[in-house]
Amino acid sequence: GGDVNKVVNKRKRLSKKERKELKRLKKSKAATSQPKKESDAVTSFNFLEEYVPITSISSSEENERNGDYENGDCSTQKKTSLGSWFPSAKLVKVSTGLSSNQDTVARKSCSLVLFYQYVTPQWSQTKVDRLVQLLVYIGKKRKLGGRIRVAKEGINATVSSLDAGYGVRYLTEDLKRFDEKGFEETDFKFIDGLSGDRHFKDLKVYPVQEIVYYGIKENEAPIESKGGIHLDPVEYHEKLKESNTVVIDVRNHYEAAIGRFDRQESNSKDDIKGAEYVDPMMRRSTDFPDWLAKEETRNKLEGKQVLMYCTGGVRCEKASAYLQSKIGDKVNGVFQLKGGIEKYFKQFPDGGFWRGKNFVFDKREAVSVSNLDGDGGVVRKVKKGRKDNNDKDSIA
Repeated sequence: GGDVNKVVNKRKRLSKKERKELKRLKKSKAATSQPKKESDAVTSFNFLEEYVPITSISSSEENERNGDYENGDCSTQKKTSLGSWFPSAKLVKVSTGLSSNQDTVARKSCSLVLFYQYVTPQWSQTKVDRLVQLLVYIGKKRKLGGRIRVAKEGINATVSSLDAGYGVRYLTEDLKRFDEKGFEETDFKFIDGLSGDRHFKDLKVYPVQEIVYYGIKENEAPIESKGGIHLDPVEYHEKLKESNTVVIDVRNHYEAAIGRFDRQESNSKDDIKGAEYVDPMMRRSTDFPDWLAKEETRNKLEGKQVLMYCTGGVRCEKASAYLQSKIGDKVNGVFQLKGGIEKYFKQFPDGGFWRGKNFVFDKREAVSVSNLDGDGGVVRKVKKGRKDNNDKDSIA
């Protein structure tokens, strides 16, 4: 009897607006009813139908969690220092209870959600602390894996689940209930149908000062007022064809080494050459201000349209705002790829102007348009002082 009541009460937990949308979607489904394949991605109506919100931590769970720390029992949650890169941050590790090399995991289907969000006004430290605790709790309850960075300025996340995509979608709904205004326009990018070994075996939540560490003062890169114009993949593709344009790779050089936007350079039409590819050769994002300050860089960009791109879009936000604040009056507009390379791949399954593979910070590691599951394991460690001679051949 109790289980039946739980199922009935799930519908009652939805808001009036959600129930109305659910009813509309069901009618739409009935009108165009077709046999559903087992491999079909989760749809909005069936995942909401099963959704039970997690918006707070129960007092018993909170006491148990605090007790674990006091008693030194960290079997499911661990706190460790993140070292010199994040001296004031702590890492909270939540085990999913699954091993990535188990046969049962390998046979399951993994889903990912990639997203970031800068918030205005910024969250208070109290709200950041609450969100970190809530994410740890949600991760444990929904058996999520991944990496999440949380700061006063926002959140940056890559999260996985092994439940046909329900868990990652439930997480996004939980976040909307935590801060409806903050997440109302967030671009949640879902990737379904990956092999089970692409699932993170644990969830790490990082409280940090910046969701992408540039080491730039807030007034030097105000995203709201100085950020680049966001172009969807089709608009960006058209911009890549234009002359007197440069396209800056805002990623690290080791990412650019295996894939980049440069096919437009050889796609000239009527003697009009497409956007010139520019690699700042960065080892990390903190190299960007120094690269932009070089006279050679400024001479190359002056008077031209500036396009920027990165994996999912987050690194372009501050980079474009910083460029605008420093030399915005010297260039002919600053534009960035909305949703990053991940979204461009979905729009252009033939690769468009992309050449090579997309380096990603999850278990797929290197993704091409013909292999969305990724290579996995392509990252090789090179001993100090030893040059990797394969770098020049790493473009697919």
